[in-house]
Amino acid sequence: MVSPTADASPKTPSATKLASPALRLVAWLMIPAAGFVWSSVALQRSWFFYDEWAMIDRVMHTNVLDGLSASFNGHLWMISSLVYRVQVSWFGVGSHAFVGGVLIGSLVAMHVALTALLRACSVPLLVSLLSAGLVTYFGVGSQNSIFAFQAPINLAIALSAVSATLVLTRPPSGWNALIVAVLLLLSVGADSGTALPWVCFAAVVLAQTWRNRYAWCAAPALFGLGVWLLAGDLGPSQPGTLIGRVNFSLHLLLESSGGLVGGAETAGILVLLASAMIVWVGRRRQAITRPAWIVFGAGTGTAVLMVGSIAQARAALVGSDFVNYNRYLQAVAVPLLIGLLPAVSDSLRSLFHRLRPHGLIRFWSALTWAVPSLMILISFNAGLDTRRAYVAGFDYSNLAVEAASRTAAVVIRDGCPNGRRLDLTSSPAAGLSPQMSTQLLVEVMARQAYRAPHTLVVDPVVVDRMCGPMPEPSGAP
Repeated sequence: MVSPTADASPKTPSATKLASPALRLVAWLMIPAAGFVWSSVALQRSWFFYDEWAMIDRVMHTNVLDGLSASFNGHLWMISSLVYRVQVSWFGVGSHAFVGGVLIGSLVAMHVALTALLRACSVPLLVSLLSAGLVTYFGVGSQNSIFAFQAPINLAIALSAVSATLVLTRPPSGWNALIVAVLLLLSVGADSGTALPWVCFAAVVLAQTWRNRYAWCAAPALFGLGVWLLAGDLGPSQPGTLIGRVNFSLHLLLESSGGLVGGAETAGILVLLASAMIVWVGRRRQAITRPAWIVFGAGTGTAVLMVGSIAQARAALVGSDFVNYNRYLQAVAVPLLIGLLPAVSDSLRSLFHRLRPHGLIRFWSALTWAVPSLMILISFNAGLDTRRAYVAGFDYSNLAVEAASRTAAVVIRDGCPNGRRLDLTSSPAAGLSPQMSTQLLVEVMARQAYRAPHTLVVDPVVVDRMCGPMPEPSGAP
């Protein structure tokens, strides 16, 4: 056990606080609100895309209970099933606003939950808010912040992070244990794949913090995950060879680490080495508090577990393509940041305290949150070009699918031209969204969940995809 030293004592000038409670409240409100506004603007061009159509198909052809318990690419996605059932039944598929709103809500929840977890480890408020925002709207791994279908992943992380925060900040009791157990079960229901390492994260924090019978409150979620892994449909996996998985894991870890500063693998090596050296110094000085040590072990272990699980399931599929599969970079970067930052913060604060000049105590203490905050902003800005490039391509694909669906709706309403026959097995958007079949659109329109536009110049390419060949003239030999 490592206990706080004089460097971490409450009697030292506070480096974790902004100038006043009012400023702290403003920071708590404004920074997550900025993320809300930013993501709202970014999602204005979003449309139902790719796997979203598969979920729409599912909720139209299954009852509620079957939809909740069905596997999706090997994951239990109960919340997603409910969200898209509400979308189709209440709002139809003429507007993407509802599921887009769910994504924005999940991002704000994740941002706030990660901030609270870092604050529970005494990371300065501004540093916590900015670093949590950095990994929530991750520049090199932005897929989960712009693809509405990924909202359950964000919610699973948020729920597990809140449960760990409660454990670190509240005493063990029956009521608190019940809250933590429910939050972890909800995390499993949101996304079992993401919940697996994050429930393990919470379980480690529980075992090291409460250390009594209440620490077993993670057992129901762990049991549920075990049942799913043993009896559920885990879908296809593409692990490849052992050497391929090891190589993939190394690249994934380094790319994710480098992404924390807006860089790639070389930057990742520097981030890991610098963090290891700073934490080593902090350990030698006994400057790292017990909560920071607990989260250090849980977070870095979760990052390693995440790397291993992704490699086992997707190494051969992804290969070195961390552009189209950039969500995996964020999956590793989030627990890595949560694990490293509290220990690094405690260590740096101790060094700053030791080096502070006489007469400048308040100014010097302010540097312990001002300098890291500036570095986080620089890192965030460094990843923006990568994010913009990916978002531009994603927006183009979304708009193309929307345009194809509008043409398809007109063709379904008016029929194919020149006596051609409608092919119900066709995909109007082709490879951009093969799950959006003509048959599915016919069923959606039959339920009045989507309407053809009154006037539209149809795309002949989409018409050719949907309609069979021209009939032969009658009387032809």
